[in-house]
Amino acid sequence: PGMECGWRPAGGGALNDPLLQPLAAGAGHRDRRGDGTMTGLRVLQVVEATTAGVGRHVMDLSGAMLRAGLEVRVACPAVREGARQDTALVGRLQEAGVPVHLLPMRRAIRPAADLRAGRLLLGLIREFKPDVVHAHSSKAGVLGRLAARLARRGGGRPVTVYTPNAFAFSGARSRPARLLLRGIERWLGHHATDALVCVSRSEWDQARRYDVAPPGRLKLIENAVDAGRFAELADPGPARRALGLAPDRPVVGFVGRLTRQKGASTFIDAALRVLDADGEAQFLLVGEGEQELSLIHI
Repeated sequence: PGMECGWRPAGGGALNDPLLQPLAAGAGHRDRRGDGTMTGLRVLQVVEATTAGVGRHVMDLSGAMLRAGLEVRVACPAVREGARQDTALVGRLQEAGVPVHLLPMRRAIRPAADLRAGRLLLGLIREFKPDVVHAHSSKAGVLGRLAARLARRGGGRPVTVYTPNAFAFSGARSRPARLLLRGIERWLGHHATDALVCVSRSEWDQARRYDVAPPGRLKLIENAVDAGRFAELADPGPARRALGLAPDRPVVGFVGRLTRQKGASTFIDAALRVLDADGEAQFLLVGEGEQELSLIHI
């Protein structure tokens, strides 16, 4: 509700997007509604990171595309490796009417498992014949783009879109790993990607700095939030009382996954410094993740 998720740019409908114009003409898709909507467009979303923000993003996009009259399917694992057996995304997608194809993708680099998942994905693309393959996050970004490149259809291939949701090389701890991952991203960005969607300004800056794709293929579409979902929480009184927070003192909150990537320990360090200078402030840490136990003892 209230989110277009970047599929219908300002200044015209989706048919006016230069990326989709050749596709509309070549694939024979109709503007049935007369409003620029790509009704009947087939989209395959590929995602390994089914949890946290990436899962939410895929869910939001799937719902928006269904409402716009697109045919959308999602290829993902039933359970994400190391994610506490979280199967929530598959269930939510199925409840929303989105067909889900289970692929045994693994988060870590596993050549044998990756090859098997890639072959299954290639078969799915050839069977479903999507007009757009949208890959999310690093593992699906590699497998999805390579499979789409191989899946030739009558001399063409699906339009390939990639949303990194944070480049893998940003989290690599060693210089050789960073260089290798940047090289992979750059090759795929130049040879197997029609559009690379950055969800934040910092990701956009990184993409340009490291030349992960030609400038004309970079799109900045910041993640949307449906603020209406939180309307009933406008009164902070009950929440403050439930959490034991004073009603008249400022509260600074952190909401997110408790992982090194999100910087929860930095938030705690800053909170301790503020408390040393001003005992009136209150700090709230909300989330879960692999750093839960270690953060409790800081």
